[in-house]
Amino acid sequence: MDSYVLIHERIERAADSAVLDLSGLGLTHIPEEVRGLSGLSWLDVADNSLTELPGWLGELGSLTWLEAGDNRLTRLPESAGDLERLTLADLSSNKLAGFPQQFTRTRSLVRLNLAENRIGDIPEDACQLPCLTTLDLHGNRLSGIPDSLVEATELTVVDLSANRLGEVPDALRKLSGLSVVQVAHNGLRELPEWLCELVGLTKLVVNGNELRTLPEGLYGLIELRRLDLGANQLSVLPEQLGSLRSLTCLDVSDNLLQDIPESLPTLPSLTRLDLRGNQLTSLPQRFSKLRGLTWLGLSSNPLSRLPDCLAELHGLVWLKIAHASLTSLPGWLDGFRKLVELDVEGNPFGSKPTHVAGQRLEDLSPAL
Repeated sequence: MDSYVLIHERIERAADSAVLDLSGLGLTHIPEEVRGLSGLSWLDVADNSLTELPGWLGELGSLTWLEAGDNRLTRLPESAGDLERLTLADLSSNKLAGFPQQFTRTRSLVRLNLAENRIGDIPEDACQLPCLTTLDLHGNRLSGIPDSLVEATELTVVDLSANRLGEVPDALRKLSGLSVVQVAHNGLRELPEWLCELVGLTKLVVNGNELRTLPEGLYGLIELRRLDLGANQLSVLPEQLGSLRSLTCLDVSDNLLQDIPESLPTLPSLTRLDLRGNQLTSLPQRFSKLRGLTWLGLSSNPLSRLPDCLAELHGLVWLKIAHASLTSLPGWLDGFRKLVELDVEGNPFGSKPTHVAGQRLEDLSPAL
């Protein structure tokens, strides 16, 4: 169907449905006919070639959902601040150089995605959004966050990864309702002790930094279910790690670990454990207690054999032990009937097996 016809058919249907999807149609501007859709509640113009949004955007007074990511926007029209009912705005992957201050007037905003832009700073009054629960600013050029963020008292999810922070912003400290904090790839050398004050935290992502140690306060986060510490400079994991009894996912890949604490195998809820890219030559015998594991990564460690403490982990679905020092695979692997992926590439096998756990090894290899 001709794209012109398709666009105008969708605009006609939107008059009744209040929903208009114009994403991925190569648009360089939003058609003027959209201006007359005063009842429009949902507008998706993502993945186009838009360099600006129309000055009349604010006339769409019923709009609650605006998706305009993956375009070439450098700014927003002033009228965007008139969208009083807007609850979601996605402007990710554009060319915005500054925080859209128009949104300081859209007090109903709940979710704001400004990821992958060119934002270098945020004005002090920009974060006074009383209904905001989710703020995504990853992939910008931020060196700090204004203290006014504490006024976003409903904030539960904040992603500040891949910026230029250097330290975890103090502005997060008073946001007691936070459940997800992501500050990966920010050149962090340490985590603050006050992290323990964020007692509702369930997910903490700090991979790709320069951490050598972890604060004592981290082990007070008893609600934490996911902890990403990969690609740092950790040489030791403290025994206190065992106090994080709610952890289901732990990533400590690409560090400098030569062993893991005896307390780690006592984590009762752990289902995913990534130990790849360390200096492990063995695992503690208590590892056999991790009966709930479904995903285990051991690749790129100098393991000369698959440790026998894994023999009882029959619930494993994914097992990765590529680029280690294995010369053979143990017979007990045949009991792992739930395996859908076994990655053993890059090991110096004397004679590489053809079948494991009743399946051809090539069928268990990860898809390219």
